Formats: sequence, structure tokens, C-alpha cells
Amino acid sequence: MTRTGAATAGRLSLLVGCSALPVLLLSVATACTSNAILDVEVAAGPGTVLRVSWNTAVDSTGEVRWGEGEDQVVATEQGKAHRAVIVGLEPNLDVTFTITGHASGVELAPAELSTTTVPAPPLLPSLTVTGALPEPLWFVTALASSPPGAAIYSTEGQPAWWRLYGSDPLSITDAQLALDGRSILYNRFTPGESLEAQGGEAPSELVREYLDGHPEEVIATQNQHHAFAQLPDGTITFIVYDIREVEGETVRGDALVERAPDGNETTLWSTWDSFTYEPGTDLAGVGWTHCNSVSWNAEEEAYYVSVRNLNAIVKLSRTGERIWTFGGVTSDFELLDDDGTVHQHRVRGEDGGTGLLVFDNGAAAALGSRVVRYALDLQTMTATTEVEASEGVYTYSLGDVERLPEGGMWVSWGSGGEVTVQGEDGQASVTMASELGSVFGFGAVIPDLRSLAQ
Repeated sequence: MTRTGAATAGRLSLLVGCSALPVLLLSVATACTSNAILDVEVAAGPGTVLRVSWNTAVDSTGEVRWGEGEDQVVATEQGKAHRAVIVGLEPNLDVTFTITGHASGVELAPAELSTTTVPAPPLLPSLTVTGALPEPLWFVTALASSPPGAAIYSTEGQPAWWRLYGSDPLSITDAQLALDGRSILYNRFTPGESLEAQGGEAPSELVREYLDGHPEEVIATQNQHHAFAQLPDGTITFIVYDIREVEGETVRGDALVERAPDGNETTLWSTWDSFTYEPGTDLAGVGWTHCNSVSWNAEEEAYYVSVRNLNAIVKLSRTGERIWTFGGVTSDFELLDDDGTVHQHRVRGEDGGTGLLVFDNGAAAALGSRVVRYALDLQTMTATTEVEASEGVYTYSLGDVERLPEGGMWVSWGSGGEVTVQGEDGQASVTMASELGSVFGFGAVIPDLRSLAQ
């Protein structure tokens, strides 16, 4: 396979063991076509995704092979109409597929089809990679710079899927692998400064995109922003602006809303329930509390919410009851060896509620953000600190961290324009750096990219 120019899509009909009959006659030439693969077609999907389809005259299983030694394979189930979705290809790549089939112990004569994947768009951030993993990982990330969007990359810096929105005024800061394993979810929302200009009411939405050709789904929301969480029962929980009048002053706090699979929405909690507003602390474009991430911990059945402007983290029950506050002036914990987080973003509960993993953006004077784990003693309500990653990158906004099953972490450094995979020693095994001005939002590691498309 080699890189080349513009993408193409092809369609052909193949007849093996017979003379070349017109396509119109293939359906009646059953005796000739019983061992043939017919009507092969390849169509471009989003990004570098390709959808290969073909027919057979008899029920059969099928396979599409490509790559060095044709070591990449996608199989199809028994039937006459076959369809395979190919993901993980590089942009601008010449690729040849070999299509085979098996029917009643007989191998159908193979067919070949060549095509070229699309080039990456000029405004899609490109990654310069340092280091390597034994096997590359794939991850989805929000693209929070201009143009806003979402993309899937490998740790080799290769993009496989993207969605860019050009000059669209809505922001995108959170992109996740959906719990169904077959789609990508991302948010689109009106940023705070635009919200104020529009009088406190602004549209927002959650978008679900499939790689296998299903049409996208759009969930309309109101005043949703920054981040959302998925629950195993299909509930999606997101942060919304909660704007109130206080002594003649319009103040923008935040609330947490659950959206059930049937579309019903319930407000679980508001920052107004747990914090006291001080006059003059609602900042234009930023708001009073500025909640910026929410994570769901299935083991504990609890939410972890980052309240950026108050340097606080709140743990909530499924019903919205506040369990504790960590950090800030109303903290329930005493920090024994640390000054706490500053303007943190992603927060995750660990180890049955006795650990707290935080992307701590830090103060600008520190010139370095970090990933820190707090060990929580729930008897004495004290906390001790272990810094798990610090790359000398200052991230003034966004930032994400996810533990990897085999050890280490995936870390997005947000406005620092880098994504790293940290080894268990806290040192970066892979660093993926983008060009100046790129901002990565929240994201997630994709365990199996191929299954996402099937």
C-alpha cells in the first residue's frame, strides 16, 4: 500500500469460470455465477473509513483482506449480500482489497478492488510523534480549537476519522466512545461569552456518529456545556448553565441534568445547593462556578464533578446528594502534603472511593500542569498526594486523563496541544504534539477500533 493523490470509489461485476456476460444477465446466469463474487463496490465513509460490499449467487461467508501479506481481515456472516467496514487506514493511501468467500465447503474465486483513501483536511491537527508503543492505541478526542470538531487518532499520529464544523459558533469539548461500542458521542454548545451576549438562552446538542453508515443522531439540549457522562442504563448526564438573579445581579452557576433513554430530563444537583455566592465573583465569559467536567463511577454509583472557579471537586450520589467536597475553601478534607488543585478539569474516582485522579491545570506561575492522585482517608478526612505525570506543559484550559488496563495512563494536555501515553513510572512512552494553537478536549481510549465499525 502506498500514499497517493485524490480518493476514488469503484464498482465492478466479476464473473469467474464463465464468459463476460452483461451485468444485466448476471442474475439469471446462476450456473455460471455460483462460484463468483458479484457487484463489488467500495464507498468512502467519514474520514478514511471504507465500506466494501458485494453479492454472491449462493449463501456464503466472506472475507476482505488487505495490508502487508494481507494480514488485515474483516469477515462477513453467511448470506448473499455482504458488507465490510474498514477502519484504521492512513489518509491518502492506495489500498487493494482481496475478497474471498466460502460456500458449502467450496472456496469462491477471489476478487480484487483497489481504491485510495481521502487526504486529511488541511485544518485537521497533525501530530508529531516521539516514542512508540509495542502496539498502537487509538483514541477519540474533541478538537476545541478552530475549527471545532472531533477526531480519532492512533498513537502513531495517524487520523482515521474526523468531523470538522468550519466556522460554526458552537464549541466542542467532549468526545467519547459510546457505551454501545459502535458510535462516537460528542457535544456541541454555546460558550459562556456567547451565552451572555444572547441573553442567557442558547442551543446545544449531543451528536452520535456511527462509522458503519448508520445516520447520525442529534439530541437537542438547552444550555448544556463542557462535558457529559454515560451510564450503563443509557442515561446521559451533562452539565448545564444555571443562571439566577442575586440582588439585581445575573449570576451564572451550573447544574447537573440526567437525560433518561426515553428523553425525560431531571435536574440532580446545582452549584447553588452546595456553595454560597459572593457578590462580584461571576466573571464575564467564565461565570461563577464554571463546572467543566463530570465523570460517572459505576462501581460507586457516584458522580465526580469539577467546579473549576472554586478549585473544588464534588462527589454526588446517583440521586444528586452531595457526599463530600474536595478542595477550595469549603473542603471536607485536610490536605497533608499539598496545596490542592488550581482550575482542575477531568476528575475520576478510584479504588472504591479512596482515590481521586485529577488533571490539575495549576497556576500560570507554576508553568506546568500535572496529573495527581489523592489518597483519601475517609475516616480522618485527610488526603495525601502522589504526582503521576508532569511534562512541563502548562494547560490553561481542558485536560484529561484515563487509566489504561495494562498500566500507565493516556493524558490529553488540552490547550498545551499534546497527548501522551505515560508509562507506569510516570514518564511519557509516547508524546504526540500538534502545531501551535491546537487545543485537545476531553477524549477516551478506544479498546478495539475495528469493532467500532462493525
